Amino acid sequence: MTERDRRRVLAISSFFPLPADRGDPLRVGMYLRSLNTVADLTVYVVRRSSTSPTLMQELQDQLPGASITTFPLPDLRTSHGAKLRRWLRSIATKTPVWVLNRYSPQLDAALSASARDFDVVVFLGEAAGIYSVHCKSASKHLDKANVLSRSSTQEAAHATSTERKLRLTVVAWLSRRYERRVLQSVHSVAVTSSEEARRLEADYGRTADAILPSAIDVTGYPSQFNPRGRDVVWLGSLEYRSNVAGLERFLAEGVPILRAAGLTLAVVGSGSNPRIATLCRETPGVEYRGFVADLTSLVPSARAAVVPLWSGAGVKLKTLTLMNLGLPIAATTVAMEGIDHAAALVMSNDCQALAERIVAASVRELAAARGRGLASVYEDFSSYTFARRIAEMFGDDARQPSQTCP
Repeated sequence: MTERDRRRVLAISSFFPLPADRGDPLRVGMYLRSLNTVADLTVYVVRRSSTSPTLMQELQDQLPGASITTFPLPDLRTSHGAKLRRWLRSIATKTPVWVLNRYSPQLDAALSASARDFDVVVFLGEAAGIYSVHCKSASKHLDKANVLSRSSTQEAAHATSTERKLRLTVVAWLSRRYERRVLQSVHSVAVTSSEEARRLEADYGRTADAILPSAIDVTGYPSQFNPRGRDVVWLGSLEYRSNVAGLERFLAEGVPILRAAGLTLAVVGSGSNPRIATLCRETPGVEYRGFVADLTSLVPSARAAVVPLWSGAGVKLKTLTLMNLGLPIAATTVAMEGIDHAAALVMSNDCQALAERIVAASVRELAAARGRGLASVYEDFSSYTFARRIAEMFGDDARQPSQTCP
């Protein structure tokens, strides 16, 4: 296929993909790099508050030949009045506040002016879907990392206070209406797992056109592993409610068992959450490390990793990242969605069972679980596999992305 034959693709993202410090930018970055190899790519992306000229140049270097335009975040004032106005606008427009907080009118205007110039417009992630509703394009494709109707309802169900449950119930109501609107506006949609495809069909009567599991850049086979290590790693964004709720539960129910066995929970995560940082520092048997740039530095002292999640949807990049580090995984069923359950050291929705299995596992059992996890990542969730699936979807002359499954 010549350069002139390649499809003209416009990718829309509400989240600048660098630094790749959490799930959203990891998936967006990999998607853009894969698209750039098979299409004539243009990118419209909303900057983060931390997006610097250096990071913008780094993204351009990762996408040679692509046209990249960045747009500013809205001015999010923190006064009580400003927050109230955002909530009132959220309810009036039936759009979750967090989506409105990522919305750029400048990007919307640019899209309205240029959408017809492209063969397909790809909306990357839930917040990017807001631009699809009024977009005039012959082919609009939505990449869903999350079926909001289920994940938002899960969060409300697991809320521990009446006030929080009420607020999250409203968020779930807004999410369902927003999601339905976006799905009705696009021509094709991809989800990250077979489970997500079933949720999409059950909640909206919409069949997924593709299943595109999240993936990671695989490293060389990790050489360092210490099954007698005294650390158990927890990894995740501390700005994501499901992560925080799972961590709090494990701190209360799982950490006492680890501590009694002489093990320490190492909490590693991006994002600012002073309350959780304080809780971790005040909990015996927990070491709060915050953001760690080089995750491989965690491996020499780590016996295993734990992924306690009771809400959230799709393939979890945090689970894949920990498996790719060569750490045996103790995880809940939600954390292992879309991943072969046999790849885990243990899978349970009981924190005590997760902690007890980590403590009791033999060197041989830990090594075997490590090997299963690495094999699963390499075979099913590598960047090479992801790029192949993107090529199958966008690398031909069809007007819409072709249907593809793992």
